[in-house]
Amino acid sequence: MLTQDDALALFRSNDLVGIGFQADAIRKQLHPEHVISYALSVGKSAGEETGQVATLELTAQSTLDQRLNQLVELREQQEQTQRFLCFTVITPGDGDVTASEYMKMLAISRLYLDNIAHAQAPVGAIDTKLAQVAIRFGANDLGVVDLENGGKGKTVSEEQVRGLIRDAGLVPKQRDSLFRTYFLY
Repeated sequence: MLTQDDALALFRSNDLVGIGFQADAIRKQLHPEHVISYALSVGKSAGEETGQVATLELTAQSTLDQRLNQLVELREQQEQTQRFLCFTVITPGDGDVTASEYMKMLAISRLYLDNIAHAQAPVGAIDTKLAQVAIRFGANDLGVVDLENGGKGKTVSEEQVRGLIRDAGLVPKQRDSLFRTYFLY
């Protein structure tokens, strides 16, 4: 397990590629089958994930201590409850977060939160190419492909998501809300 001091040192580091390699190694250790999952949602009836996905918020204004505190609190909560199947990093309405800041937060989260099985890059909320790169920074799930969209995020087709995964050299697989994969493409 990564210590708080180690995580803080990584936040201060400029070695984004090295951090990414470490996070990708954890992804491969936790999910050696070379499969990246995603889920389909057709409105509210298809597998709501409330209570199972932990959300880490990343803003340009958040300090390194605030970012670390989110990780520490989430890890402790997971150790006590085993509630979360997945975590995701979001940037709520903050266009000032850079791609490298997002990747660093995702990778360090994957390293620190090794007690949560899945790391998600929300393909409908971030740029599709960024979501594809996120796979190599610890993500093993590209989130929900919302077929009705409901006005949230951008519309990304199921075929686009499968293509992103294949182009990253991995195998796309559909999953349900409990992260059980069931249909291989």
